[in-house]
Parts: sequence; structure tokens; C-alpha cells
Amino acid sequence: MSKRSLFNKLDPNNDQKDTKMGEINSSLVAKQFEKYYLDLAKSEIVFDTNESINSLEQFSYNLSQSFCKINSIGKNSNNKIFLASDAKINSQNCFNTFANVLTQNNYKVISIANPQSTPLQIQKYSAIKNNCENTIFFKTHNNKIHITFYNAAGFLLENSKIQQIISEMYHGNFEKQNYQEAISKIEYVESYKDYLNEIANLYKNYEYLGKKSLKFGLDFSNSSTSNFFKEGLEKFKFNVFYKTRKKDAKYFNLENQKYLKQIYWKGLFNGAKANFVINDDSSAINLCIKHKSLFKFFKPDELAAIYLHFLLTEDKNITKEELNKFVIAKNNHVGTLTKKIAEINGIQTIDFINKSSVYKTVEKTDKKLLFAFTSSYEFLPHNSITNDFDAYQFLFEILRMVNFYSTQKNKNLFEILEEIYKTYGRHQLTTKSYDLNAESAARFIERLKQSEKIGDKYKIVRFQELTNSNDLENLYQLSFQNKESTYIKYEQSNNLLKIYCETLENKSENDQELTMVVRNHEILNGLIDLKEDNQESKISKKSVIKFGLYFAVFAAIICFLFYTVYNIDDGSDSGPIAVISAIIKKLYTRFDIAGSARPESQGYLVRSAFAFMCLSFLATSIIHAWVFKKLIKLQGGYVKWNDVYTGTVIGLIVQTLTPKSIGGDLATYWFLRRRDVARPIMMSSIIINTCIWQLTNIISTIIFVPMGIVAFGDFFKSDNPAVKFFILMLALGLIFDTGLAIISLIMTISIKVQNFIIKLVMALIEWFPFINIYDSFAVKAKFKYEFFNIRQCMKKIFKNPWNFIELVIIKMVPIFVLPNALLAKSLDMVKPDIKYGYYINMTVQAAITRVANSVSLTPGGTGTSDVLYKSIVHGSLQDTIYDAQNIESNASLITAMTTLGSVLMASTISAILLMIVYIGERRVDFYRKKAKNHRLLSSNVTTKNVKLSTNYYKISLSLFYIVLVILTIALIFAH
Repeated sequence: MSKRSLFNKLDPNNDQKDTKMGEINSSLVAKQFEKYYLDLAKSEIVFDTNESINSLEQFSYNLSQSFCKINSIGKNSNNKIFLASDAKINSQNCFNTFANVLTQNNYKVISIANPQSTPLQIQKYSAIKNNCENTIFFKTHNNKIHITFYNAAGFLLENSKIQQIISEMYHGNFEKQNYQEAISKIEYVESYKDYLNEIANLYKNYEYLGKKSLKFGLDFSNSSTSNFFKEGLEKFKFNVFYKTRKKDAKYFNLENQKYLKQIYWKGLFNGAKANFVINDDSSAINLCIKHKSLFKFFKPDELAAIYLHFLLTEDKNITKEELNKFVIAKNNHVGTLTKKIAEINGIQTIDFINKSSVYKTVEKTDKKLLFAFTSSYEFLPHNSITNDFDAYQFLFEILRMVNFYSTQKNKNLFEILEEIYKTYGRHQLTTKSYDLNAESAARFIERLKQSEKIGDKYKIVRFQELTNSNDLENLYQLSFQNKESTYIKYEQSNNLLKIYCETLENKSENDQELTMVVRNHEILNGLIDLKEDNQESKISKKSVIKFGLYFAVFAAIICFLFYTVYNIDDGSDSGPIAVISAIIKKLYTRFDIAGSARPESQGYLVRSAFAFMCLSFLATSIIHAWVFKKLIKLQGGYVKWNDVYTGTVIGLIVQTLTPKSIGGDLATYWFLRRRDVARPIMMSSIIINTCIWQLTNIISTIIFVPMGIVAFGDFFKSDNPAVKFFILMLALGLIFDTGLAIISLIMTISIKVQNFIIKLVMALIEWFPFINIYDSFAVKAKFKYEFFNIRQCMKKIFKNPWNFIELVIIKMVPIFVLPNALLAKSLDMVKPDIKYGYYINMTVQAAITRVANSVSLTPGGTGTSDVLYKSIVHGSLQDTIYDAQNIESNASLITAMTTLGSVLMASTISAILLMIVYIGERRVDFYRKKAKNHRLLSSNVTTKNVKLSTNYYKISLSLFYIVLVILTIALIFAH
């Protein structure tokens, strides 16, 4: 498909029956306005209201004169024209111009007196009731005015007629004349009120509608027309509450479930059993239904399937004998669940692209329309009184179903849907949207045409273009061997590409639901691979707020520690100033008390120990990175050493800022996923890494806790509240570590445990009101898919048990890397006669402190670890004469220096590296997109000397480590 076929200028002499974008080139008209859009599929003309009022007035004048001239050719005795407006300023300007011109041309103009409070759909109802020859709609949306033409039956005007009108406007020479205001000659009718009466008469005899009806909430996007509907609902005495609006919400396409959020929240506090939202022009309705304590959402095809099921099984006005006389109309891309139910019950289903063509399509079948629906939640109900998509009447149809099933079956619509799926099989429809310009979209479609497969295994049996190539909305169908289809829709006016991927449950397969979701996932990924990537990655506001909150909590803890755990009193100052001053005096011998000064060489040794403390995480990261790389390799994956090491190092800052230090593995996961390590491999690596870490804690507990009890017997016998707190945390930590290790291992191996956990997690997620799950099955199936892949990877790891034992041994090495022991020794803080020697003694302290701190919920465990460590290290320290600090002060200072070096300084280094990585990933993204687009375009475009990779990391990381070495040397030797 060429670019021209996606995006064409209007040729006024071209009488093809399709949709075009037009630009008027006539010198007369061009002076008044520049551009308008012509959508023949909707019999709609769209004019940009950003133009001047004079341009809009001239345009509407020319259009109305052209309409009168063309319409007079086939004019009959019926000269009534109905004008309908949404009462917006520009709509009313066009309305007035048309009214004047039509009156001037001897047409009888009919309208309603209060268009601002009457929905357009109901105004159209009035036009049909008054036997008007034509109806003309004026509607303003997104700074554009939409002018739509209908015939006497309420159907869109024929394309040929619209083309004649446009052609006449193009060729005509209309001079605007001075005419008297004809607005007073409009005949205002009140037949729109009959609509509410018809609805009331149609549904008044239903037993379950009225006071007995379940409580529900209702949100009208159009605030000015809400009173019209409320007046009708009052006739039934429903138990209903409303979302109060002072201005229009401008909900048009209800395909986005977020439009239910406001009434959903109000429904939570009002005991609603159902919540509804009706869009701006009252053509579409969406809902959520309370199931147990949760609200469940529906896709259009699911709602239509429930409706069809209700009509087939519960509606007494439809008999099985007449089913073959009906037809159901639906959007091509809306899904096939309703179609499957209809076909099994002998009802024909027809697809349409644009809702305006529904009745023309139905006429070809010689059957009656049962109902119709679109992907935007627009429903034309059975026994429609408007013969149009009518949200208000379909609201009554839904209420019929909700109340009938609740009263007669003690079920809700979600439970009915589950029964339908059990009977007819699961259908999974996933919709994805991407911003894409017309040129890229054209090339994407061309690649699809030339492709034989999507991914490695999904063979395309047919590629079909369902719309004319010149339409403003292009729709394409990909059909696969297993009778599944994917639809691709491109909206030129919004530069929006939509993919509708549906997969079906095959009962002949094992793990039917899982394999269905896997196919859905793989087909979507295969399609995305063919799409050029032009989007810029951005930091979300949510992420900034989340990590800003973590940082604020962490900073608050540090400030608190300076005034409590770290606090010393040097006689003149206390708090942070006193602590930092004391630390500096510890690091530099020139501040020592005269007569008790340390040799200068000891100062170098102290600063070297402190520098090692700050940088020790770089050394231990080597061990952690080696374990990760080994786990990935055992599963058949590959990752460069530099990448896995960098991913481990940047994890420290995220680990420091997140509760339970969970962010460390997440940061590593993020970075290595960007290096194309498969998701299942990374997920299983993280879980196994967590299991190994917990096992090392258990092993170290078995080794070091008995040693600690022997070495620190006096400490554990103390009645000090701090000691009791330590013992409590230690007991909880032992239980937590052991339990988590066992649960993690069982969870990764047992399918039953996995299913239980998925069920529990889904219940918690759905119960939490701040998290909206619109498709719970898709989320649940994704979890199952991830666990399935993890199990496969775990089998590879445990194929040789010695691999696991080796990893546990290697993972224990960092436990014995204890820079604070070296620092305390170099500062002459440690007693000379402590049990096991200073290094093992302090290693035991650190090990049991880590176990006790494992239940801490503070960011990185900071705060609780300081309290615990200070309480136990106290017994291993002595006074220092060179700065006159006692044991209590030294306990505070070694705790503070440990946190300053191994947490604050190390996290700062990690944060700088993370910033370098983030900038680098932006560069990598840029060149990846460039390389992908170059590959996709290489068959069509000849390029030379195109740079497709970046040297950013080679330069930036080299500079980073060089600067780090220089600063370390400066710290050690500057005195």
C-alpha cells in the first residue's frame, strides 16, 4: 500500500464511493476557508473551527446553498428538513446559517426548542416522527464541526448525493446575499418527549424494573442532556444515584474503561450492584457489575454474548422457530464470541466496518435485525424504537438482564458470562494502540502483505483489506491456519494504529487457556516486530512520585538516626554536626589530641579501610553478578559479563530506597531484560537467586547464631529493652528466612501452590480499589504463563544438583567480606581480647544482625539495622584515647560510619552509575529504533554509512571508573 492510498487529497471530479480528505482549491472558496474533511462513509463533512467565524459562516452558507440546489432536482411535495444541533457555539452558527438558507429556498425547517438539553439521538427520533425529508446534524468535537446528512428513513444520505453536493459547492458561484433572519420561521416540535413515553410503555410491564430493581449508579458524559434521561428514569422509581457534573466530560469512545472510574468510585460508597456510563451523544454505554465484593468489567463482545444468551433463553417474545429469520450485525474487529453463539443457534451474523452501513448490510440478507453492536460499546437493541444505536434503551435491556438473573437465578452477569465461556469456549481479545504516522503505517501494512508468517510459527493464510484504500479509517484482516484472525485498524485523522488480536480456546489442546494466551502474546509480539518504532521513552510521573517518596522516607530515617542512634555529645554540639565532626577526626590524625596522636601511617590505613567500605559493594557485586550469569547460562541464556555486573551494581541504589530491599533484583531484571535476556530466564533467575540468598542466611544462622550466643552471652542475658528487641527481631528473622526459602522453592515447583498463589494475588489485586483490573482472565493467564516458563527453567537448573550447591557456596562469600571490622580495627576501637578474634567476632555480629533485620520494612533495612548493630557491637569496643571517645560514642560512630560508607556513599556511587545507565539506555533505544527501522526499510531504501550503534558506554563507563579511582586515591593520601 502506497502512501497515496492512505492519505489522498479530494478530487472533486472523482465519483468513487469512498472516504476522502478534501482541500477546496476554488479561488472563491479558498479565500474564505482552507481545509475541510469529507467522510463519505459517515455522510459527514468536518470543518476546522480554528478558522475564523467568517470562514465558518461562508463555508456553511456555500454548503447549504449547494444542498438546496442539488436537493431541488429530485424534490417532492415533502419539503420538511429537520435541523439538529448539540447547542455548541459553532454548531449553532452553522445551524442558523442553514436555517436561513433553507427558509429562503422555501423549505420548511423543523427543530426542537431546547437542543442543549436533548441528546442528538433523540432529536433524530423527532425528525423521523415528523416525516422530514432530510435531517442534518451539527456537532462540535475536538475543535471541529461535524455536519451529517440523513434521509427520511433515518439512514445516512447516499454517497452519490453527498458527492453531488460537494461538487456543486466546488463549482458553484454562490454570492452571499443580504437576507432577513429566518430563525423565527423554524417550527419547533416536542415530539422528542414521545421517546420517553415510548420507552416507559415498552418496559412498564416488566416485573423486575422499578422499585424492586437493584441499586445502580449512572454517569452521563453530557451534563446538559442528563436531565432529559433522569426525567424518564423517574417514571420507574429506580433505586439509582448519579454522578453530578457541572460541565461535559466529553466521553465519546467508551472503549477506554477508565471512563467508568468516577461512577465506580461513587458506587463503592453507595452499595451499587452495577455502574453505568453513557457517552456524550448517548449512543454508547459501558458498565461494571458487582461480583461478590468486586466489580467486574466486560468487553463489547462479552456484553453482546450475554445479551444474546438472554434473548435466546429468557425472552419469551422470541421463539426458536423464528431464530433463522434474524441477523446480528457487529463490527469486524469486535470479537467472535457472539458470532459463535449465534451460528450454533441458527442465527446469521454479518460484519460491518462503519455503523452507518448497518441497515444497508441487513437489507441484503432479507432478514430482520435482532441487534447490532460496535467495538465502542454502541448497541442497537432488539425492538429498537429509534432504529439507531441507543444507549438509553439498551440501559433498560441491561437492567432487564441484571434484575432477572439476580431474582430468578441468584446470579450476576459475570457468572452468566463464565457459564457461556464454559459452554462455547474462551475467546481472548487483546487490543493494543500505537501512535504511527501515515508513512510508517503504509510501510507496516506493506510488510504484512509480504509476510508469510507472524513470528516463527503462525502462518498467514489470507491478508485482506476490508476498506477502500482512500478511507480515513483503514481496516485489514490477517487470517491464520487455526481459524483465528487479527485485525489492524489505522485512523489517519489521529495517526493511530490499533491491533485487535483474538485467539480461541482449542479443547483438543492441553492447558487450553494457557496455550490460547501464549498464541495471543506471540502473535502480538510478531506484529510489533514489523512496526517501525518512533516513540520516545519517558519517565512516568508515577515512577518519579514513587521513588521520590522512597527517598523522602530514607532521608527522614537518616536524619532521625543522627539524633538518636548516632548521636554523641562532644560538649559543644550534638546531632549531625557532632557526629560528622567526630567522624572526620577519626579519619585524620592531625585532629588527634596532643600526646596521644596516632602515627600518620595509621591515618592512611584508616582512610584506606573507609574507602574499601565505600567501594566494597563493587567487590561483592562481582560475586552476585557471577551467580546471576551462572543461573542464566544454566538455562541456555547468554549475557555479557559487563552487562550483568553493571546491572548488579545499579541495583544497590534501588535496593537502598525500596522496602525489604526488593528493588535491587528489580533493577537488575530491568537492565538485563533490555539486554534481551528472556523474561522466563530472568524471572526464574531472580527467584532462584532469592532462594539461594535465603538458604545462605539459614546456613549462616546455623553457623553464627550458636557462636554469637557463646561470644555474647552477657549481652543476651541483659534486661536492657534494646536487647529484648534484638532477640525478638532475631526470632522473627529466623522464622521469616526459613519460611520464605521453603515457600519460594515450593512455589517454583508445585503447580497447585502456584495456582493457589495466583488466585490469592488476583483476589488481593481486584479487591484493592486503587488497582483496576479490566480483564482479570488476561492477567491471571499471564501469571500462569510466567510460572509455566519458570518451571521449565527450574528443571534445567536442578538437572545437576551440584550446580545449585556450588551457587550456594559462592553466594556465601560476601558474608565474610566485612569492611567495618577492618575499619574498627584500624581505628583502635576493638578490644584486644575478644572471643574468636576481631574479624570473626564482628562477622558473627554482622551475620546475626542481618538475620534479625530480615523482617524490617524500612527502605533497605536502614534504621532497624543500625539500632540492632549498635546494641550488639557495644560489647566488642573500647575507649579511644586519641580523640577521647568512650565505648558508647565509639559504638555510635562505627554504626554511623558503616551506614555512611556502605549505604550512603555506596548508594551515591550506584546512583551516579544508574544515571549514566539511564542516559545510555536512551541512546541505545535511539540506535535500536534506528537499526530496526533501517532493517525494515533496507529493502526499499539504499543507505550508506549509517551509524547504527553507540560508543556511549565505552566512553562513559571508562571515565566513571577512572574518576572513581582518582577520587579514592585522593581520599586516602590527602591529609
